[in-house]
Amino acid sequence: MELNGEIESSLSRTNDAAAEKDPRVGLIYDARMCGHHALDDDDHPESPARIRVIWEILNSSGIANRCVILDAKDAEDNQLALVHTKNHINLIKNISSGNSDSKLIRIAAQYNSVYFNQGSSEAAYLAAGSVIEVAEKVAKGELDSGFAIVRPPGHHAEESRPMGFCLYSNVAVATRFLLNERSELGIGKILIVDWDVHHGNGTQNTFYNDPRVLFFSVHRYNNGDFYPGGNGGSHIMTGKGEGAGYNINVPWENGGCRDADYLAVWDHVLIPVAKQFNPDLIFISAGFDAAVGDPLGGCSVTPYGYSVMLDKLMGFAGGKIVMALEGGYDLNSLAKSAKACVEVLLHDKPVIRSLNVYPFESTWRVIQMVRKELSKYWPILAAELPEQLISQASPFVGLIFPNCSRIFRVHLSNIVSALNLFAISIFIESYFLTNPLMCTVSDVDSFVSGKYRVNPPCKEYANTLVKGLVQGKQLSEEEASAYIKEASTKPL
Repeated sequence: MELNGEIESSLSRTNDAAAEKDPRVGLIYDARMCGHHALDDDDHPESPARIRVIWEILNSSGIANRCVILDAKDAEDNQLALVHTKNHINLIKNISSGNSDSKLIRIAAQYNSVYFNQGSSEAAYLAAGSVIEVAEKVAKGELDSGFAIVRPPGHHAEESRPMGFCLYSNVAVATRFLLNERSELGIGKILIVDWDVHHGNGTQNTFYNDPRVLFFSVHRYNNGDFYPGGNGGSHIMTGKGEGAGYNINVPWENGGCRDADYLAVWDHVLIPVAKQFNPDLIFISAGFDAAVGDPLGGCSVTPYGYSVMLDKLMGFAGGKIVMALEGGYDLNSLAKSAKACVEVLLHDKPVIRSLNVYPFESTWRVIQMVRKELSKYWPILAAELPEQLISQASPFVGLIFPNCSRIFRVHLSNIVSALNLFAISIFIESYFLTNPLMCTVSDVDSFVSGKYRVNPPCKEYANTLVKGLVQGKQLSEEEASAYIKEASTKPL
């Protein structure tokens, strides 16, 4: 990965003879999945608008016209039973029948972060069935790739309970269906790439001892405090029994991770292992809540970043890639990121951009931990990364302003001098670091204009900041002190 220059990507393959005709990319969208919505929270982030905005941008841009539009299908109970218990299936099947709104709210309260309404059963069956439909057609060779634009999402749903906005484990069900029920299609090894900002606990638990499935999840972990919480998303969770080594977790220590951080993980963990695993088909649990502006994720991946992440996988499995929507709650970033990915499936050529920032120091630390843990299973990861590579890093510094009710974190990247402007991105986190909220554009403008005052850090924390800048070899102690003093007297 070239961090200071152009990213070398196979996205440039569009102008050859094979690209004269669009690949056969399948799309599934069904408005009936919009019938699932929260009864007691009009502003719930997992809203029907999520799939509507994707469908609208694909149509308004003309992209949908270049794809094969498929009809959504209900999953069958015997397909769902490949992953879920009978009691779980009966719960979701019957939840929308004959229950009052108040009872639905009470039932949902028994579970972790889910809601039910009169449209939940239909939407859940359509979501799981639609992922199966796309996957089967790609496995048969009727499609080259596809995107199931579905909700509710699935990767948190466990064998016996819904969880985290998820009712059925859509990708896990489709994976088991191909491996167990359609073995004649020749899909014997499946790679699941979960780039949702939250750990895919349900998918992991389904395949934890299954060597036919390589599960890869990159997610915020924050020492187990970020949703879904616990140690399940730790890098030491690598599978068990025959599945040992086939579960890969890349747990971010902090929010704010950007394109450079994700692409470093692709280049130094995912891609080397994928080459050795050599999958027959790839599922992508395509959550876009690590995107810029997402109210739950607190990261900063751009649509371009997602397009490169996807493109780096296009050379595997003959391009047989099935994307299934998971999270993503900033409607603008969600729509643009999904569009960028479908363009990759269509072999469109994006604008080649430069990454003018390096991965965080914490990113290189996590990558090295993951590689060390997995090296016993994947010897290709045993080599130490060159010092010259990992020394190219951006420090991550948290700035606490005592007169504000929020915590502001600033990414210090490419500081020119103590008093010059530098590239920054800001996000606001609530008191609970597990639930970050991004600044709105208007908030950022208010800080830049001076409408919102930038408060200086207290003396004790200023000393901590100075120490961090000095140890990070960004500034001298004198420069760092002057920089903090000067910065707190001016608009952002």
